[in-house]
Amino acid sequence: MDSGGHVDTDGRCEFSQADRGLVVQVAELVRSLGIKVGPVRPAASDHTATRRDGHGKHRICFTTSQPVFRLPRMLDRLAAAGAVRQHLRIVGAKRVADRPVRCISVANPHATFLVEGFVPTHNSVLMSNIYAWSALERVRPSGAPGFPGRRNSLIVFEPKLDGAQEYARWARSIGDRLLVAEVANPNGLAVDLLDRPGTVLDRAEFFTEALRYAFDDGAIQGASAEALRAVLAGGMVVTDDMVDNLQKGANARGPILTIDKGRSPIYYAHVLLGSLGDDVAVALAEQVEDAANAVMRDERDPYADVVLANGKLAPIFAGRTPAQRASYCQAPRNKLDAFASIEHFFAPHRPKVSWSRVLQEHLAIVVLTGVDSDGHMMTSYTERLMSSLLMYSLRDSIERNCSAWEHQNRWVSVFVDELSMIAGNDPEIITWLKNRGRSYGVRPVFATQFPGQLAPEVRDTFLSFSTLITFTLDSPTIAKEVVADLAGDGTDWTVGDVLELPQHHAIVRANVDRQRQPPFSFRAGYWSADEASRQQFIHDQGYGGAAPAGQFGVGFSSLPEEAA
Repeated sequence: MDSGGHVDTDGRCEFSQADRGLVVQVAELVRSLGIKVGPVRPAASDHTATRRDGHGKHRICFTTSQPVFRLPRMLDRLAAAGAVRQHLRIVGAKRVADRPVRCISVANPHATFLVEGFVPTHNSVLMSNIYAWSALERVRPSGAPGFPGRRNSLIVFEPKLDGAQEYARWARSIGDRLLVAEVANPNGLAVDLLDRPGTVLDRAEFFTEALRYAFDDGAIQGASAEALRAVLAGGMVVTDDMVDNLQKGANARGPILTIDKGRSPIYYAHVLLGSLGDDVAVALAEQVEDAANAVMRDERDPYADVVLANGKLAPIFAGRTPAQRASYCQAPRNKLDAFASIEHFFAPHRPKVSWSRVLQEHLAIVVLTGVDSDGHMMTSYTERLMSSLLMYSLRDSIERNCSAWEHQNRWVSVFVDELSMIAGNDPEIITWLKNRGRSYGVRPVFATQFPGQLAPEVRDTFLSFSTLITFTLDSPTIAKEVVADLAGDGTDWTVGDVLELPQHHAIVRANVDRQRQPPFSFRAGYWSADEASRQQFIHDQGYGGAAPAGQFGVGFSSLPEEAA
Protein backbone atom coordinates (compact mmCIF):
# COMPACT_ATOMS: atom_id res chain seq x y z
CA MET A 1 0.00 0.00 0.00
CA ASP A 2 2.91 2.37 0.64
CA SER A 3 4.14 2.05 -2.96
CA GLY A 4 0.96 1.35 -4.96
CA GLY A 5 -1.76 2.55 -2.62
CA HIS A 6 -3.53 5.76 -1.72
CA VAL A 7 -6.02 7.01 0.87
CA ASP A 8 -8.22 10.05 0.22
CA THR A 9 -9.42 12.59 2.77
CA ASP A 10 -12.59 10.57 3.39
CA GLY A 11 -10.62 7.45 4.33
CA ARG A 12 -11.25 5.46 1.16
CA CYS A 13 -8.21 3.32 0.32
CA GLU A 14 -7.19 2.38 -3.17
CA PHE A 15 -4.52 0.07 -4.61
CA SER A 16 -3.75 0.21 -8.34
CA GLN A 17 -1.23 -1.51 -10.60
CA ALA A 18 -0.94 -2.41 -14.29
CA ASP A 19 -0.55 -6.09 -13.34
CA ARG A 20 -4.12 -7.28 -12.81
CA GLY A 21 -2.94 -10.54 -11.25
CA LEU A 22 -1.09 -8.63 -8.55
CA VAL A 23 -4.19 -6.52 -7.83
CA VAL A 24 -6.29 -9.69 -7.48
CA GLN A 25 -3.76 -11.13 -5.02
CA VAL A 26 -3.75 -7.93 -2.96
CA ALA A 27 -7.56 -8.05 -2.90
CA GLU A 28 -7.44 -11.56 -1.47
CA LEU A 29 -4.90 -10.46 1.11
CA VAL A 30 -7.14 -7.56 2.18
CA ARG A 31 -10.16 -9.89 2.37
CA SER A 32 -8.15 -12.23 4.58
CA LEU A 33 -8.09 -9.39 7.14
CA GLY A 34 -11.89 -9.35 7.11
CA ILE A 35 -12.10 -6.10 5.15
CA LYS A 36 -14.79 -5.57 2.50
CA VAL A 37 -13.16 -5.10 -0.91
CA GLY A 38 -14.80 -4.07 -4.16
CA PRO A 39 -14.12 -5.98 -7.39
CA VAL A 40 -11.04 -5.39 -9.51
CA ARG A 41 -11.91 -2.60 -11.95
CA PRO A 42 -10.11 -0.50 -14.57
CA ALA A 43 -8.49 2.48 -12.88
CA ALA A 44 -10.12 5.86 -13.20
CA SER A 45 -9.34 7.80 -16.37
CA ASP A 46 -6.62 10.22 -15.30
CA HIS A 47 -2.96 10.84 -15.99
CA THR A 48 -1.91 7.91 -13.78
CA ALA A 49 -4.28 5.35 -15.27
CA THR A 50 -2.39 4.46 -18.44
CA ARG A 51 1.23 3.51 -18.89
CA ARG A 52 3.30 4.61 -21.83
CA ASP A 53 2.75 1.26 -23.56
CA GLY A 54 -1.00 1.89 -23.53
CA HIS A 55 -1.94 -0.81 -21.04
CA GLY A 56 -4.40 0.45 -18.43
CA LYS A 57 -4.11 0.01 -14.71
CA HIS A 58 -6.46 -1.95 -12.47
CA ARG A 59 -7.57 -1.04 -8.97
CA ILE A 60 -9.43 -2.10 -5.85
CA CYS A 61 -11.07 0.16 -3.28
CA PHE A 62 -11.94 -0.43 0.36
CA THR A 63 -12.58 1.41 3.62
CA THR A 64 -11.00 0.38 6.91
CA SER A 65 -9.65 1.71 10.17
CA GLN A 66 -6.88 -0.92 10.24
CA PRO A 67 -3.31 0.40 9.74
CA VAL A 68 -2.78 -0.81 6.16
CA PHE A 69 0.05 1.71 5.59
CA ARG A 70 3.45 2.21 7.20
CA LEU A 71 4.08 5.69 5.81
CA PRO A 72 3.25 8.19 8.60
CA ARG A 73 1.47 10.65 6.29
CA MET A 74 -0.83 7.88 5.01
CA LEU A 75 -1.53 6.61 8.51
CA ASP A 76 -2.27 10.15 9.67
CA ARG A 77 -4.74 10.69 6.87
CA LEU A 78 -6.39 7.33 7.58
CA ALA A 79 -6.78 8.22 11.25
CA ALA A 80 -7.98 11.77 10.53
CA ALA A 81 -10.73 10.50 8.22
CA GLY A 82 -12.20 8.34 10.98
CA ALA A 83 -13.19 5.73 8.41
CA VAL A 84 -15.90 3.24 9.32
CA ARG A 85 -14.51 -0.22 9.99
CA GLN A 86 -16.01 -2.39 7.23
CA HIS A 87 -15.84 -6.13 7.85
CA LEU A 88 -17.14 -9.25 6.23
CA ARG A 89 -18.61 -11.20 9.10
CA ILE A 90 -21.12 -13.87 9.98
CA VAL A 91 -24.30 -12.09 11.04
CA GLY A 92 -26.39 -15.10 12.02
CA ALA A 93 -26.83 -18.86 12.02
CA LYS A 94 -30.02 -20.87 12.36
CA ARG A 95 -31.01 -24.51 12.43
CA VAL A 96 -32.83 -25.87 9.39
CA ALA A 97 -34.63 -29.14 8.77
CA ASP A 98 -32.56 -32.14 7.74
CA ARG A 99 -32.40 -32.74 4.00
CA PRO A 100 -30.01 -34.43 1.55
CA VAL A 101 -27.02 -32.27 0.64
CA ARG A 102 -23.76 -32.71 -1.26
CA CYS A 103 -20.63 -31.91 0.73
CA ILE A 104 -17.33 -31.03 -0.93
CA SER A 105 -14.04 -31.64 0.84
CA VAL A 106 -10.37 -31.38 -0.01
CA ALA A 107 -7.30 -33.19 1.25
CA ASN A 108 -6.35 -31.21 4.32
CA PRO A 109 -6.74 -32.22 7.98
CA HIS A 110 -10.07 -30.36 8.31
CA ALA A 111 -11.33 -31.16 4.78
CA THR A 112 -12.24 -27.48 4.34
CA PHE A 113 -11.25 -24.90 1.74
CA LEU A 114 -11.69 -21.25 0.77
CA VAL A 115 -13.52 -20.05 -2.33
CA GLU A 116 -12.79 -16.75 -4.08
CA GLY A 117 -14.72 -14.00 -2.29
CA PHE A 118 -18.06 -13.96 -4.09
CA VAL A 119 -20.82 -12.62 -1.83
CA PRO A 120 -24.37 -12.26 -3.27
CA THR A 121 -25.16 -8.55 -3.51
CA HIS A 122 -28.46 -7.06 -2.40
CA ASN A 123 -28.89 -5.02 -5.56
CA SER A 124 -28.62 -8.18 -7.72
CA VAL A 125 -31.37 -9.84 -5.69
CA LEU A 126 -33.62 -6.80 -5.91
CA MET A 127 -32.85 -6.44 -9.63
CA SER A 128 -33.94 -10.03 -10.29
CA ASN A 129 -37.12 -9.45 -8.27
CA ILE A 130 -38.04 -6.43 -10.40
CA TYR A 131 -37.22 -8.40 -13.55
CA ALA A 132 -39.41 -11.29 -12.36
CA TRP A 133 -42.35 -8.95 -11.77
CA SER A 134 -41.87 -7.45 -15.26
CA ALA A 135 -41.83 -10.94 -16.78
CA LEU A 136 -44.99 -11.80 -14.87
CA GLU A 137 -46.68 -8.77 -16.38
CA ARG A 138 -45.65 -9.94 -19.85
CA VAL A 139 -47.09 -13.42 -19.37
CA ARG A 140 -50.11 -12.55 -17.18
CA PRO A 141 -50.84 -8.85 -17.73
CA SER A 142 -52.80 -7.42 -14.82
CA GLY A 143 -54.25 -4.45 -16.67
CA ALA A 144 -53.58 -2.27 -13.62
CA PRO A 145 -52.86 1.43 -14.28
CA GLY A 146 -49.15 2.09 -14.64
CA PHE A 147 -48.29 -1.60 -15.02
CA PRO A 148 -46.40 -2.43 -18.25
CA GLY A 149 -48.40 -5.46 -19.39
CA ARG A 150 -47.50 -7.73 -22.30
CA ARG A 151 -45.95 -5.17 -24.67
CA ASN A 152 -42.74 -4.69 -22.71
CA SER A 153 -39.30 -5.56 -24.08
CA LEU A 154 -36.96 -6.79 -21.33
CA ILE A 155 -33.25 -6.09 -21.89
CA VAL A 156 -30.73 -7.11 -19.24
CA PHE A 157 -27.00 -6.28 -19.18
CA GLU A 158 -25.48 -8.87 -16.87
CA PRO A 159 -21.74 -9.33 -16.15
CA LYS A 160 -22.02 -12.65 -14.25
CA LEU A 161 -22.91 -16.12 -15.54
CA ASP A 162 -24.77 -17.02 -12.36
CA GLY A 163 -26.78 -13.82 -12.76
CA ALA A 164 -27.77 -14.76 -16.33
CA GLN A 165 -28.71 -18.25 -15.14
CA GLU A 166 -30.85 -16.70 -12.40
CA TYR A 167 -32.84 -14.71 -14.99
CA ALA A 168 -33.26 -17.93 -17.00
CA ARG A 169 -34.62 -19.71 -13.93
CA TRP A 170 -37.13 -16.91 -13.39
CA ALA A 171 -38.22 -17.10 -17.04
CA ARG A 172 -38.72 -20.85 -16.71
CA SER A 173 -40.75 -20.49 -13.50
CA ILE A 174 -42.92 -17.71 -14.89
CA GLY A 175 -43.40 -19.13 -18.37
CA ASP A 176 -41.69 -16.38 -20.34
CA ARG A 177 -39.46 -16.69 -23.41
CA LEU A 178 -35.89 -15.52 -22.92
CA LEU A 179 -32.88 -15.11 -25.20
CA VAL A 180 -29.36 -15.14 -23.77
CA ALA A 181 -26.59 -13.54 -25.82
CA GLU A 182 -23.17 -14.57 -24.50
CA VAL A 183 -20.84 -11.91 -25.87
CA ALA A 184 -17.61 -13.86 -25.33
CA ASN A 185 -18.93 -17.11 -26.83
CA PRO A 186 -17.67 -17.32 -30.45
CA ASN A 187 -20.59 -19.57 -31.44
CA GLY A 188 -23.31 -17.96 -29.35
CA LEU A 189 -26.11 -15.56 -30.12
CA ALA A 190 -24.88 -12.01 -30.78
CA VAL A 191 -26.58 -8.63 -31.00
CA ASP A 192 -26.11 -7.21 -34.50
CA LEU A 193 -24.51 -3.83 -33.84
CA LEU A 194 -24.19 -3.09 -37.57
CA ASP A 195 -27.90 -3.60 -38.31
CA ARG A 196 -28.85 -0.02 -39.10
CA PRO A 197 -30.71 1.55 -42.02
CA GLY A 198 -28.91 3.73 -44.54
CA THR A 199 -25.84 3.44 -46.71
CA VAL A 200 -22.54 1.85 -45.78
CA LEU A 201 -21.29 5.35 -44.94
CA ASP A 202 -24.18 5.81 -42.50
CA ARG A 203 -23.33 2.54 -40.77
CA ALA A 204 -19.62 3.39 -40.63
CA GLU A 205 -20.42 6.81 -39.16
CA PHE A 206 -22.69 5.25 -36.55
CA PHE A 207 -20.12 2.68 -35.46
CA THR A 208 -17.39 5.32 -35.26
CA GLU A 209 -19.59 7.40 -32.97
CA ALA A 210 -20.25 4.29 -30.86
CA LEU A 211 -16.49 3.80 -30.55
CA ARG A 212 -16.07 7.42 -29.48
CA TYR A 213 -18.59 6.79 -26.71
CA ALA A 214 -16.94 3.55 -25.61
CA PHE A 215 -13.41 4.91 -25.42
CA ASP A 216 -12.33 7.64 -23.03
CA ASP A 217 -13.38 11.16 -23.89
CA GLY A 218 -11.16 12.61 -26.63
CA ALA A 219 -9.52 9.30 -27.54
CA ILE A 220 -10.93 9.35 -31.11
CA GLN A 221 -10.81 12.70 -32.85
CA GLY A 222 -10.04 14.35 -36.18
CA ALA A 223 -7.96 12.22 -38.50
CA SER A 224 -8.42 9.06 -36.40
CA ALA A 225 -12.20 9.35 -36.63
CA GLU A 226 -12.03 9.98 -40.38
CA ALA A 227 -9.76 6.98 -40.90
CA LEU A 228 -12.07 4.74 -38.88
CA ARG A 229 -15.09 5.84 -40.94
CA ALA A 230 -13.22 5.00 -44.14
CA VAL A 231 -11.90 1.57 -43.18
CA LEU A 232 -15.14 0.54 -41.48
CA ALA A 233 -17.02 1.36 -44.67
CA GLY A 234 -14.40 -0.58 -46.60
CA GLY A 235 -14.58 -3.53 -44.22
CA MET A 236 -18.36 -3.72 -44.63
CA VAL A 237 -18.14 -4.22 -48.41
CA VAL A 238 -15.36 -6.83 -48.45
CA THR A 239 -16.65 -10.14 -49.84
CA ASP A 240 -15.32 -13.70 -49.83
CA ASP A 241 -14.71 -13.34 -53.58
CA MET A 242 -12.34 -10.42 -52.94
CA VAL A 243 -10.41 -12.40 -50.35
CA ASP A 244 -10.40 -15.44 -52.63
CA ASN A 245 -8.81 -13.32 -55.36
CA LEU A 246 -6.04 -12.31 -52.95
CA GLN A 247 -5.43 -15.87 -51.81
CA LYS A 248 -5.19 -17.06 -55.42
CA GLY A 249 -2.75 -14.30 -56.34
CA ALA A 250 -5.08 -12.36 -58.64
CA ASN A 251 -2.81 -9.32 -58.31
CA ALA A 252 0.76 -8.36 -59.05
CA ARG A 253 1.92 -9.35 -55.55
CA GLY A 254 1.28 -13.08 -55.80
CA PRO A 255 -0.86 -15.18 -53.43
CA ILE A 256 -1.66 -13.60 -50.06
CA LEU A 257 -2.45 -16.34 -47.57
CA THR A 258 -2.39 -14.34 -44.35
CA ILE A 259 -5.91 -12.97 -44.84
CA ASP A 260 -8.97 -15.08 -44.00
CA LYS A 261 -12.36 -15.43 -45.64
CA GLY A 262 -15.64 -15.26 -43.73
CA ARG A 263 -14.45 -12.74 -41.19
CA SER A 264 -16.20 -9.67 -39.84
CA PRO A 265 -16.17 -6.06 -41.12
CA ILE A 266 -14.12 -5.19 -38.02
CA TYR A 267 -11.45 -7.70 -39.07
CA TYR A 268 -11.25 -6.32 -42.61
CA ALA A 269 -11.20 -2.73 -41.35
CA HIS A 270 -8.28 -3.75 -39.14
CA VAL A 271 -6.54 -5.24 -42.19
CA LEU A 272 -7.09 -2.03 -44.16
CA LEU A 273 -5.35 -0.18 -41.33
CA GLY A 274 -2.29 -2.36 -41.80
CA SER A 275 -2.67 -5.07 -39.15
CA LEU A 276 -1.33 -7.67 -41.63
CA GLY A 277 1.16 -5.30 -43.22
CA ASP A 278 0.92 -2.48 -45.74
CA ASP A 279 1.07 -4.79 -48.80
CA VAL A 280 -2.03 -6.69 -47.67
CA ALA A 281 -3.87 -3.46 -46.86
CA VAL A 282 -3.11 -2.02 -50.30
CA ALA A 283 -4.08 -5.27 -52.04
CA LEU A 284 -7.43 -5.41 -50.23
CA ALA A 285 -8.13 -1.75 -51.03
CA GLU A 286 -7.41 -2.53 -54.69
CA GLN A 287 -10.02 -5.31 -54.58
CA VAL A 288 -12.58 -2.82 -53.27
CA GLU A 289 -11.57 -0.37 -56.02
CA ASP A 290 -11.89 -3.05 -58.74
CA ALA A 291 -15.38 -3.98 -57.47
CA ALA A 292 -16.41 -0.30 -57.40
CA ASN A 293 -15.17 0.22 -60.97
CA ALA A 294 -17.12 -2.85 -62.11
CA VAL A 295 -20.33 -1.49 -60.57
CA MET A 296 -19.84 1.88 -62.21
CA ARG A 297 -19.11 0.21 -65.55
CA ASP A 298 -22.02 -2.24 -65.47
CA GLU A 299 -24.66 -0.49 -63.37
CA ARG A 300 -23.59 3.16 -63.33
CA ASP A 301 -24.74 3.43 -59.70
CA PRO A 302 -22.66 6.04 -57.86
CA TYR A 303 -24.58 5.34 -54.64
CA ALA A 304 -23.82 1.62 -54.43
CA ASP A 305 -22.19 0.74 -51.11
CA VAL A 306 -18.96 -0.49 -52.67
CA VAL A 307 -18.62 2.73 -54.70
CA LEU A 308 -19.20 4.90 -51.62
CA ALA A 309 -16.73 2.86 -49.57
CA ASN A 310 -14.08 3.09 -52.28
CA GLY A 311 -14.45 6.86 -52.34
CA LYS A 312 -13.75 6.98 -48.60
CA LEU A 313 -10.73 4.67 -48.86
CA ALA A 314 -9.06 6.53 -51.74
CA PRO A 315 -7.47 9.32 -49.63
CA ILE A 316 -5.74 6.68 -47.47
CA PHE A 317 -4.25 4.69 -50.33
CA ALA A 318 -3.79 7.25 -53.13
CA GLY A 319 -0.80 9.57 -52.91
CA ARG A 320 0.58 8.29 -49.60
CA THR A 321 3.83 6.42 -49.12
CA PRO A 322 3.79 3.31 -46.90
CA ALA A 323 5.49 5.31 -44.14
CA GLN A 324 2.94 8.12 -44.37
CA ARG A 325 0.10 5.59 -44.37
CA ALA A 326 1.55 3.79 -41.34
CA SER A 327 1.73 7.05 -39.41
CA TYR A 328 -1.82 8.01 -40.42
CA CYS A 329 -3.29 4.60 -39.52
CA GLN A 330 -1.42 3.91 -36.27
CA ALA A 331 -3.84 5.61 -33.84
CA PRO A 332 -7.08 4.19 -35.31
CA ARG A 333 -5.48 0.74 -35.61
CA ASN A 334 -4.69 0.88 -31.90
CA LYS A 335 -8.41 1.36 -31.23
CA LEU A 336 -9.41 -1.68 -33.28
CA ASP A 337 -6.63 -3.71 -31.64
CA ALA A 338 -8.87 -3.75 -28.56
CA PHE A 339 -11.44 -5.83 -30.47
CA ALA A 340 -9.07 -8.43 -31.88
CA SER A 341 -10.07 -11.03 -29.28
CA ILE A 342 -13.82 -10.36 -29.67
CA GLU A 343 -13.91 -9.83 -33.46
CA HIS A 344 -16.03 -12.99 -33.76
CA PHE A 345 -18.94 -11.07 -32.18
CA PHE A 346 -19.37 -9.28 -35.52
CA ALA A 347 -18.61 -12.31 -37.75
CA PRO A 348 -21.23 -13.44 -40.27
CA HIS A 349 -21.30 -17.04 -38.97
CA ARG A 350 -22.71 -16.06 -35.56
CA PRO A 351 -26.51 -16.15 -35.14
CA LYS A 352 -27.69 -12.63 -34.51
CA VAL A 353 -30.68 -10.69 -33.30
CA SER A 354 -31.00 -6.95 -33.83
CA TRP A 355 -32.07 -4.42 -31.22
CA SER A 356 -34.83 -3.36 -33.63
CA ARG A 357 -36.28 -6.86 -33.55
CA VAL A 358 -36.01 -7.11 -29.76
CA LEU A 359 -37.90 -3.84 -29.47
CA GLN A 360 -40.55 -4.27 -32.16
CA GLU A 361 -41.38 -7.87 -31.20
CA HIS A 362 -41.13 -7.19 -27.45
CA LEU A 363 -38.59 -9.93 -26.84
CA ALA A 364 -36.75 -10.58 -23.58
CA ILE A 365 -32.96 -10.88 -23.73
CA VAL A 366 -30.06 -11.14 -21.30
CA VAL A 367 -26.73 -9.89 -22.64
CA LEU A 368 -24.01 -11.71 -20.70
CA THR A 369 -20.73 -9.80 -20.86
CA GLY A 370 -18.70 -11.89 -18.39
CA VAL A 371 -17.53 -15.51 -18.43
CA ASP A 372 -19.96 -17.54 -20.55
CA SER A 373 -21.37 -21.05 -20.13
CA ASP A 374 -18.42 -22.56 -22.05
CA GLY A 375 -15.78 -20.71 -20.06
CA HIS A 376 -14.92 -18.02 -22.62
CA MET A 377 -14.16 -14.59 -21.22
CA MET A 378 -12.96 -11.15 -22.25
CA THR A 379 -10.48 -8.93 -20.49
CA SER A 380 -12.15 -6.41 -18.17
CA TYR A 381 -11.14 -3.63 -20.58
CA THR A 382 -12.74 -5.34 -23.59
CA GLU A 383 -15.82 -6.18 -21.52
CA ARG A 384 -16.27 -2.50 -20.66
CA LEU A 385 -15.83 -1.46 -24.31
CA MET A 386 -18.34 -4.04 -25.58
CA SER A 387 -20.85 -3.13 -22.88
CA SER A 388 -20.59 0.54 -23.83
CA LEU A 389 -21.00 -0.26 -27.54
CA LEU A 390 -24.08 -2.35 -26.82
CA MET A 391 -25.67 0.40 -24.71
CA TYR A 392 -24.89 3.09 -27.29
CA SER A 393 -26.43 1.03 -30.09
CA LEU A 394 -29.48 0.22 -27.94
CA ARG A 395 -30.13 3.92 -27.32
CA ASP A 396 -29.84 4.57 -31.06
CA SER A 397 -32.31 1.77 -31.83
CA ILE A 398 -34.76 3.04 -29.21
CA GLU A 399 -34.71 6.49 -30.82
CA ARG A 400 -35.41 4.98 -34.25
CA ASN A 401 -38.07 2.46 -33.22
CA CYS A 402 -39.88 3.64 -30.11
CA SER A 403 -41.11 7.16 -30.73
CA ALA A 404 -44.21 7.99 -28.60
CA TRP A 405 -44.33 4.47 -27.11
CA GLU A 406 -45.35 5.87 -23.73
CA HIS A 407 -48.64 7.05 -25.25
CA GLN A 408 -49.09 3.69 -27.00
CA ASN A 409 -48.56 1.81 -23.71
CA ARG A 410 -45.50 0.06 -25.13
CA TRP A 411 -42.39 -0.23 -23.00
CA VAL A 412 -38.68 -1.05 -22.93
CA SER A 413 -37.40 -2.16 -19.53
CA VAL A 414 -33.59 -1.92 -19.36
CA PHE A 415 -31.84 -3.65 -16.45
CA VAL A 416 -28.17 -2.91 -15.72
CA ASP A 417 -26.63 -4.72 -12.75
CA GLU A 418 -23.41 -2.67 -12.74
CA LEU A 419 -23.76 0.78 -14.25
CA SER A 420 -20.02 1.45 -14.41
CA MET A 421 -19.67 -1.23 -17.12
CA ILE A 422 -21.91 0.58 -19.62
CA ALA A 423 -21.63 4.25 -18.66
CA GLY A 424 -17.88 4.82 -18.96
CA ASN A 425 -16.93 8.40 -18.18
CA ASP A 426 -19.66 9.93 -20.35
CA PRO A 427 -23.10 10.64 -18.85
CA GLU A 428 -24.67 11.17 -22.31
CA ILE A 429 -26.59 7.88 -22.57
CA ILE A 430 -27.65 7.78 -18.92
CA THR A 431 -28.81 11.41 -19.08
CA TRP A 432 -30.79 10.73 -22.25
CA LEU A 433 -32.51 7.70 -20.73
CA LYS A 434 -33.41 9.74 -17.66
CA ASN A 435 -34.58 12.94 -19.35
CA ARG A 436 -36.02 11.73 -22.65
CA GLY A 437 -36.38 7.96 -22.37
CA ARG A 438 -39.83 8.06 -20.77
CA SER A 439 -41.54 9.32 -23.93
CA TYR A 440 -39.93 6.38 -25.77
CA GLY A 441 -41.36 3.95 -23.23
CA VAL A 442 -38.02 3.34 -21.47
CA ARG A 443 -38.21 2.01 -17.91
CA PRO A 444 -34.57 1.98 -16.71
CA VAL A 445 -33.54 -0.11 -13.69
CA PHE A 446 -29.89 0.68 -12.99
CA ALA A 447 -27.74 -0.54 -10.11
CA THR A 448 -24.18 -0.10 -8.97
CA GLN A 449 -22.35 -1.77 -6.17
CA PHE A 450 -19.66 0.90 -6.17
CA PRO A 451 -21.09 4.39 -6.77
CA GLY A 452 -17.76 5.90 -5.82
CA GLN A 453 -16.25 4.36 -8.97
CA LEU A 454 -18.70 6.13 -11.28
CA ALA A 455 -17.47 9.28 -12.98
CA PRO A 456 -18.85 12.31 -11.06
CA GLU A 457 -21.21 13.40 -13.87
CA VAL A 458 -22.52 9.84 -14.28
CA ARG A 459 -23.05 9.52 -10.52
CA ASP A 460 -24.90 12.84 -10.36
CA THR A 461 -27.28 11.67 -13.09
CA PHE A 462 -27.67 8.26 -11.46
CA LEU A 463 -28.61 9.79 -8.09
CA SER A 464 -31.16 12.11 -9.72
CA PHE A 465 -33.46 9.40 -11.10
CA SER A 466 -37.04 9.67 -9.85
CA THR A 467 -36.71 6.50 -7.76
CA LEU A 468 -33.58 5.80 -5.73
CA ILE A 469 -33.01 2.67 -3.63
CA THR A 470 -29.90 2.45 -1.50
CA PHE A 471 -28.55 -0.42 0.55
CA THR A 472 -25.72 0.13 3.01
CA LEU A 473 -22.72 1.98 1.59
CA ASP A 474 -19.01 1.70 2.38
CA SER A 475 -18.08 5.28 1.49
CA PRO A 476 -18.98 8.13 3.87
CA THR A 477 -18.56 10.56 0.97
CA ILE A 478 -21.15 8.80 -1.20
CA ALA A 479 -23.39 8.35 1.85
CA LYS A 480 -23.35 12.13 2.32
CA GLU A 481 -24.50 12.61 -1.29
CA VAL A 482 -27.32 10.10 -0.81
CA VAL A 483 -28.40 11.66 2.49
CA ALA A 484 -28.50 15.12 0.86
CA ASP A 485 -30.92 13.64 -1.69
CA LEU A 486 -33.04 11.77 0.88
CA ALA A 487 -33.37 14.89 3.02
CA GLY A 488 -34.43 17.03 0.08
CA ASP A 489 -38.04 17.12 1.30
CA GLY A 490 -37.03 18.19 4.80
CA THR A 491 -37.14 14.73 6.40
CA ASP A 492 -34.34 13.87 8.81
CA TRP A 493 -31.76 11.40 7.49
CA THR A 494 -28.15 10.98 8.58
CA VAL A 495 -25.03 9.43 7.14
CA GLY A 496 -25.26 6.82 9.88
CA ASP A 497 -28.71 5.78 8.63
CA VAL A 498 -27.13 4.77 5.32
CA LEU A 499 -23.83 3.36 6.61
CA GLU A 500 -25.53 1.25 9.27
CA LEU A 501 -28.46 -0.21 7.33
CA PRO A 502 -29.07 -3.84 8.42
CA GLN A 503 -28.50 -6.64 5.95
CA HIS A 504 -31.21 -6.88 3.24
CA HIS A 505 -32.65 -3.49 4.26
CA ALA A 506 -32.77 -0.46 1.97
CA ILE A 507 -34.06 3.10 1.85
CA VAL A 508 -36.37 4.21 -0.99
CA ARG A 509 -36.92 7.70 -2.33
CA ALA A 510 -39.59 7.79 -5.03
CA ASN A 511 -42.02 9.96 -6.97
CA VAL A 512 -45.68 9.06 -7.51
CA ASP A 513 -47.56 10.97 -10.21
CA ARG A 514 -44.52 13.26 -10.42
CA GLN A 515 -44.84 14.11 -6.72
CA ARG A 516 -41.94 13.35 -4.42
CA GLN A 517 -42.83 10.99 -1.58
CA PRO A 518 -41.16 10.84 1.87
CA PRO A 519 -38.31 8.29 1.83
CA PHE A 520 -38.88 5.06 3.74
CA SER A 521 -36.94 1.91 4.56
CA PHE A 522 -37.89 -1.68 3.74
CA ARG A 523 -36.53 -5.20 3.85
CA ALA A 524 -35.91 -6.79 0.44
CA GLY A 525 -37.48 -10.20 0.00
CA TYR A 526 -35.57 -13.22 -1.29
CA TRP A 527 -37.51 -15.60 -3.52
CA SER A 528 -34.64 -17.12 -5.54
CA ALA A 529 -33.70 -20.06 -3.32
CA ASP A 530 -35.56 -22.71 -5.33
CA GLU A 531 -38.59 -23.33 -7.52
CA ALA A 532 -40.96 -23.33 -4.56
CA SER A 533 -39.67 -19.89 -3.54
CA ARG A 534 -40.17 -18.53 -7.05
CA GLN A 535 -43.71 -19.89 -7.17
CA GLN A 536 -44.29 -18.23 -3.79
CA PHE A 537 -43.14 -14.95 -5.34
CA ILE A 538 -45.73 -15.35 -8.12
CA HIS A 539 -48.40 -15.89 -5.48
CA ASP A 540 -47.19 -13.03 -3.28
CA GLN A 541 -47.36 -10.59 -6.18
CA GLY A 542 -50.98 -11.56 -6.86
CA TYR A 543 -50.35 -13.57 -10.04
CA GLY A 544 -51.46 -16.99 -8.77
CA GLY A 545 -51.64 -20.18 -10.76
CA ALA A 546 -49.20 -22.38 -12.65
CA ALA A 547 -47.07 -21.11 -15.52
CA PRO A 548 -48.94 -21.15 -18.87
CA ALA A 549 -48.15 -24.26 -20.88
CA GLY A 550 -45.91 -23.90 -23.91
CA GLN A 551 -44.82 -20.33 -23.19
CA PHE A 552 -41.32 -20.92 -21.91
CA GLY A 553 -38.18 -21.01 -23.99
CA VAL A 554 -34.62 -20.09 -23.05
CA GLY A 555 -32.10 -19.60 -25.83
CA PHE A 556 -28.56 -19.83 -24.48
CA SER A 557 -26.33 -19.02 -27.45
CA SER A 558 -29.16 -19.25 -30.00
CA LEU A 559 -32.62 -18.02 -30.91
CA PRO A 560 -35.62 -20.25 -30.10
CA GLU A 561 -36.88 -21.98 -33.23
CA GLU A 562 -40.00 -19.82 -33.44
CA ALA A 563 -37.79 -16.69 -33.50
CA ALA A 564 -34.97 -17.98 -35.71
